[in-house]
Amino acid sequence: MQTVIEVKNIEKTFKLNKSLAKQFFAPFSHWEKFYALKNISFSIEAGQILALVGANGSGKTTLIRIIADLLLADQGTVNIAGQNIKSNGCQIRKKIGYISSDERSFFWRLTGKENLKFFGCLYGLSGRLLERRIDCCLAEFDFEKESRKLFRDYSAGMRKKLTIIRALLHQPHILLLDEVTNSLDLESAEKIKDIIKKYICAAPSRAAIWSTHRFEELNQLCEKVLMIEQGRVAFLGNVSQFSYYLKKQKQLSRAM
Repeated sequence: MQTVIEVKNIEKTFKLNKSLAKQFFAPFSHWEKFYALKNISFSIEAGQILALVGANGSGKTTLIRIIADLLLADQGTVNIAGQNIKSNGCQIRKKIGYISSDERSFFWRLTGKENLKFFGCLYGLSGRLLERRIDCCLAEFDFEKESRKLFRDYSAGMRKKLTIIRALLHQPHILLLDEVTNSLDLESAEKIKDIIKKYICAAPSRAAIWSTHRFEELNQLCEKVLMIEQGRVAFLGNVSQFSYYLKKQKQLSRAM
């Protein structure tokens, strides 16, 4: 099968803030580094949804932003459909639909539909094609009525739905979904999982990364699991292997 996403030896560090005393008495001392990601490698084939799991602060969002070309890695490579993201960033970004866990880029004084028209133009869509894409996505999410309201009046769940709709407008090959079901009620979450699964299966070149804290979503959606702990790969394998891994970890913790 075709490898759609290939990540090799990705590392990312951030500088830790110095204390005021250290800045004053030792202004030229070296900044301490924090490893957000350390030697991360994995691949995703066409038609697959990879579950990305780990505790808060483990490096999941940092990894997703690197793959989305929103953050530069210190070392390593990311290839999307055989293209290196460093040398083909503009082309690759057109193939990616990124759904952030904390979206703040919408215009609060515009309606949901007006927001979609604006971002659709940024994707290179226009005219009847843009209108058709918007109407189709709104209908699939049962969001036609809500799309006429101002964004500032949206609930957290409605904002998340509009974020997902926007990510699907340009029909991307890659979906990067960072805690998509947060803020959603059970019925909406189930519907969105079904829509995403159908979307990935609808074309042979599509794949997705699904970042989540909800382990019940793994069996429903995902074929592979990548678990990150303190910026390192703790587990990489299929869902059944992951269940066995978790049982072993629980047994070890009890034994200790």
